[in-house]
Amino acid sequence: MVEELIEAGLKPHDRVLEIGCGCGRIAGPLLDRLTRGFYDGLDVDSHAVAWCRENIQSLNPRFRFHHADVRNPFFNPKGSLSPLAHRLDGLEPKDFIVLILVFPHLPPHVVLHYLKELRALTRQTPNARVFISLLLFKSRTPELGAQEGFLPCRRDDGVFYFEQSHYVFAFNEAEFLRWCRSAGFEPAGPVKYLRHGPRLIDSEAIVLLR
Repeated sequence: MVEELIEAGLKPHDRVLEIGCGCGRIAGPLLDRLTRGFYDGLDVDSHAVAWCRENIQSLNPRFRFHHADVRNPFFNPKGSLSPLAHRLDGLEPKDFIVLILVFPHLPPHVVLHYLKELRALTRQTPNARVFISLLLFKSRTPELGAQEGFLPCRRDDGVFYFEQSHYVFAFNEAEFLRWCRSAGFEPAGPVKYLRHGPRLIDSEAIVLLR
């Protein structure tokens, strides 16, 4: 995925924000790539943030990790802050914002909230880019069936979700791009599909926004 970030325009001097940094799957490889820039990782999992501070931030003080105590029923059920109250516009300006498979774990109204918050943040930096990987599908009515334990439930708004240990949301491509435009973004290019598996859950795609 780091190569995809480079292809999308990530520069060694960029100021990077990763929302949903987890245990540093992106931050670790960026240690050798972000040679003059700065990285801030944000996650609702305090244990993952603590691990990143000990194992990545300790190697390079330009890499910082922050716990966002935002409530999530699966990753942070006791969080003190509602996701709809989580604001990003107070953060330092960023050149490149990364969200890797974050939106598949958020319901549509929360995705819309974060798109608006991301736009508020990027207004501070005219050339900022937002790199999003998520699950998309092109058809309005893809074939659905039980998929390795996932039980699909169709919604009326072009969104599908799968119930396993936690909900996984997949979005119609045209609908998602409409949400992005309504938040004030424009796609920087065509949607890039990384996987075209037979299962909807395999339809990971990259959307680059400006």
